[in-house]
Amino acid sequence: MVTAAQQNSDDVYAYELWNEPNANWNNSWGNFDQVWKDTYHVVKAIAPNAKILGPSLNGWNGGGWMKSFLTYCRDNNVLPDYICWHEWNAANFPKEAQALDAMEDSLGITRRPISINEYGWKNELAVPGQMIHYVQNFENVNELDSACLAFWYNYGRMDNLLTNDQKPNGGYWLYKWYGDMSGQMDQTSTFNTNGALASIANTTSDKGQTSVILGGTSGDTTVFVNNLDTSKYGKFAKVEVNATPWYGVDTAVDSPKTVASGTVAVNNGSVSIPVKDMKASSGYQVVVTPTTDSSATGVQYVQPSAGDPIRVEAEDSALFGAKTTIQTKSSYPSGNKYVSGIDDTQSGVTFKPNALAAGTYKVEVGYANGYQDSAVDSVTLNNKPLQDLTMPYTTGWLDDSLNVHGTRRVVQYGNVDLNKGENTFTLQKKSGFAELDYVQFTPVTPNPTPTPTPVNPDNSNTDQTSSSTNTSSSSSAASSSCQQLNQPRRIITIQVLKRQLIASKYTPRRVCIVIRASTSPRTIG
Repeated sequence: MVTAAQQNSDDVYAYELWNEPNANWNNSWGNFDQVWKDTYHVVKAIAPNAKILGPSLNGWNGGGWMKSFLTYCRDNNVLPDYICWHEWNAANFPKEAQALDAMEDSLGITRRPISINEYGWKNELAVPGQMIHYVQNFENVNELDSACLAFWYNYGRMDNLLTNDQKPNGGYWLYKWYGDMSGQMDQTSTFNTNGALASIANTTSDKGQTSVILGGTSGDTTVFVNNLDTSKYGKFAKVEVNATPWYGVDTAVDSPKTVASGTVAVNNGSVSIPVKDMKASSGYQVVVTPTTDSSATGVQYVQPSAGDPIRVEAEDSALFGAKTTIQTKSSYPSGNKYVSGIDDTQSGVTFKPNALAAGTYKVEVGYANGYQDSAVDSVTLNNKPLQDLTMPYTTGWLDDSLNVHGTRRVVQYGNVDLNKGENTFTLQKKSGFAELDYVQFTPVTPNPTPTPTPVNPDNSNTDQTSSSTNTSSSSSAASSSCQQLNQPRRIITIQVLKRQLIASKYTPRRVCIVIRASTSPRTIG
């Protein structure tokens, strides 16, 4: 191992000497600080130029443990090259980084780059609308050098970016968009508040493309892109809006879907793009490029087709029963939410599929059943009883994270006939226990594809006040304007700056994966 490390030293980002000592250090092993010092010298003796990363705390936790550790390291000349802790709250990170800066200054320590080598809690991991908050807040802290998704789930998932069959899911495409960014990172006006709208943006070195990645909330948003290069853009620009959904970690997404495109007018170097009907768990990308078009077509949104599957989430449906409730504890379910507490025969969920055409539809149900016995629900379609639904054992519930096989399963119910318009499809407990994720109705004979219809942004009722967040600062002051996020429509203002905000080593950030076979991790880029 020593020989291999020496021969491949350029591939080693840093050595992590211990993981989460503030949570799992056994004092019978001796004093942690002394063990850190001894191990530090062993590593340096073998690889004098090696970088050391630590202390890899399980959270910032107010900074008390960190200060004691850094004080010891300063006094004994064993300071890590990268300061590391684990982050489970995206909005807290900028303030924690500021606290570290102040701590280092007070201790007379040269400020060191930060590595967050685990981030994303169990119910967040890889969900596009959750992870965009982390990416935004990491990009807004210049001291950050690397960030690694946490390892909660089964091996081979690339930290939840792949299904159990190693196929990309919705989270993969968010990180693909991010990894494809090059050139300069741009200034955005969204806030570092969890559950609010979050975004990052970039412009390529040749100024020929500006991309915005956004998400984290539901509803409509208008994206304003300012300071487009006049040597590249004439009177019009081509725009495209793409979406990557979250159907659960084990549902593959072949590629993002283009939901809108068109040509818009460039006014004083600015364009505006409406992003409509956003879902909080999904991620979105807006791409702006020059065009030779001589007129504006508006932004054309692809309309639903009668041939599209109709996916109805349990959390968006009518719940009944004393304990039936919506849960947000896991990234296994579609939409990052599911329904539990269907515990008695008077409880269940009524799904309301809205069909664009009457016809025969194949029905599948996403669910979990943590008991050995199968669960059985009665089924009613438009108040007419149908054959019961049987849901076999799934090895666990939808909030289980460390389950090897995954806990959400899909059962094929069979075919049903839907009316045009709204239908009711009710699942009611009959025996056993099951949690419900979604029901999908797929036309047996697909209908023609849709014709796009133009949608132009209407900003007459939109509060356009926005507070910009510079990517070279902590953005902690941005929360002062967050009340506008409660409005039906929101604004992102993207400033395409004349200077490069982030040095090349930060563009894009290092996105790493932590792999742990036992108590000793290794980090790969």
